[in-house]
Amino acid sequence: MWKKLLRFVLKFTIALCLLGVVLFWLITTKGQVDSRSLSSQDVVDSHQLVSSTLQQLRFSQNGIEVELAQPQLDALLNVASHTLDPMVFHGALGDFGVVVHVAMTLPRPFEQRLLHGYCLFSETRAGFAIDSCQLGKLPVPGRMAMLLLRTSVRIVFASPSDQQLLALLQQGRLKDGRLVFRQPDVRDIELQLNPRLYSGRQLGRELLGTAAPLAPDVEVYLKALERLAEAYPQERRLAFFTQQLLLLALERSASEAQQEYEYRQALWALATGFGNRGFIRFANEGLGREAVPKLPGAVLAGRRDLTLHFLYSAVIKQVGTPYLADQIGRLKEIHDAADGGSGYSFVDMAANKAGIWFAEHLHQIDEGQVLTLDTAAFERAFFPEVQDLPEGLSEAQVQLLLGGLQGDGFQALHQLIDTRVAELTLFKTD
Repeated sequence: MWKKLLRFVLKFTIALCLLGVVLFWLITTKGQVDSRSLSSQDVVDSHQLVSSTLQQLRFSQNGIEVELAQPQLDALLNVASHTLDPMVFHGALGDFGVVVHVAMTLPRPFEQRLLHGYCLFSETRAGFAIDSCQLGKLPVPGRMAMLLLRTSVRIVFASPSDQQLLALLQQGRLKDGRLVFRQPDVRDIELQLNPRLYSGRQLGRELLGTAAPLAPDVEVYLKALERLAEAYPQERRLAFFTQQLLLLALERSASEAQQEYEYRQALWALATGFGNRGFIRFANEGLGREAVPKLPGAVLAGRRDLTLHFLYSAVIKQVGTPYLADQIGRLKEIHDAADGGSGYSFVDMAANKAGIWFAEHLHQIDEGQVLTLDTAAFERAFFPEVQDLPEGLSEAQVQLLLGGLQGDGFQALHQLIDTRVAELTLFKTD
């Protein structure tokens, strides 16, 4: 009997491996992907399209009408290719429909092959929808692809905005080389992220369950910030308030294992108090903006804007990933490099990366430095040197001086920042 069972398991394993090999060769092909170029104008155009669309959705007194032309589609796909590297997106918009193609070079040892596929969106009897898809050589039915799309929308957006968005998508029409989404009689649509995307992430998920807020005790630290602001009315340094909240976190920690939990509460209080009061809905849905005290602006390295870069990036890391936070920061700087913008700032990028690093390494904070350093030394312990980093660079200067966004000079500066951040002394090394 055991021999029969062993033979069955062996045959099943071999069959499964063969099936995997066949599927791999069906959905991949030989070749490599050429990366798409990204310009600051692409980021500006994408930002304008997204902003104007959200504005229309939220204030749709005369109905909603959103248009997408080929140049706008190209800009969006250029941004997506840059943000989701190594995936590369292409798209074509015509009277027949909209084709979106994605390709990705595989990692070693399969770097000579690429994974690719496409979907065709067109007008069907059920409305604007995915007509068909193909993954490599394998056809994917449009109905199956639409089911995946609807499920994804419901996962990302909260009700009822998910259903409203899907209903608007269904109204898409192709006209004169443009894709138009129009609903003349519709309520305002305010897109809200599904709380399940971010509730209970990180330590909160592990200790408190998936339904728990990220920062259940954030109000304790917000009240502490309010008291500190009243007691030190002339103090503006973020480092001072950060150190004081971390000291409070140590006092509240019954054990070393609880320190990261308390540190996270403190970070959310700093982000809502000195960054954006609206962040409270991510930290704790049970609290409103009125729970956040009105505090004076705080400075980091003597600058208010660096405080915002630091805290915003920390929040994006908390509800997303370090990669997402870094990419959003880069897109912001590329946007600023456009004509009329403030220019690409490696100083801002250093603040972004420091905020991400802080949020990512709360468990490695050196308790001794929190207890002993003065404010100036404490700031140097969690924020890198930025005085020698260039800023205010136009897109033309980035190209001329650094070889462009993919140039060696550009990458070297980012690597320099990464090295400085990794060497910050507030965090213990493994």
